[in-house]
Amino acid sequence: MKKKIFLLFAALAIVFANVVVACPPGYNSYVEDVSYEGCDYKYYFCLGINEFGLHEIVLSDIQISAPCTPADFEQHASEITDAILLDIAGKGYLTNEWNLLIPQCPDNFCSVRWRDRICYSGWIYDEIEQKYIMNRCADEYDEKGNPVYYERSCGETVRICWEWENGVKVLRIWRGGFPQGKECPDGCRDNCE
Repeated sequence: MKKKIFLLFAALAIVFANVVVACPPGYNSYVEDVSYEGCDYKYYFCLGINEFGLHEIVLSDIQISAPCTPADFEQHASEITDAILLDIAGKGYLTNEWNLLIPQCPDNFCSVRWRDRICYSGWIYDEIEQKYIMNRCADEYDEKGNPVYYERSCGETVRICWEWENGVKVLRIWRGGFPQGKECPDGCRDNCE
């Protein structure tokens, strides 16, 4: 009996620890960590070129490491989302994947389509991993029962550039316009506000 209980908990740990990132066909998936206001967040994203030939980054999931809680995220959701985008740009993904260079401010970088708006209904706590997992809201399900997520962005335009601050190169982000894409399903919210 003890062995069965152990195997059950081990299986649950594997399920919760391994979030599967469903990237569009031909996109590569990545996992990174970022800190904001003393909290650590793990985020999952995809890089690829969409059907219009545009470079695209899809933010697909965010997790919160304990002792921080969902309240920490909810208070700073848009700032954390911006920190994630800056982290992706700062870690060289745009240059390494597509040979894109981020210009010095005031020039604005606008060559990438950012799909960074995630609809979710709350958080699930994983006691084994001591983290909160975003409970994403599917917009619909395909014929095999897999969730389908519509394209959404927190802003029409996301611009990233760098400037010198006290002798250090610092990335800056600017958003323009309104959130793009359909509203989140009933009972769900997004990470843009």
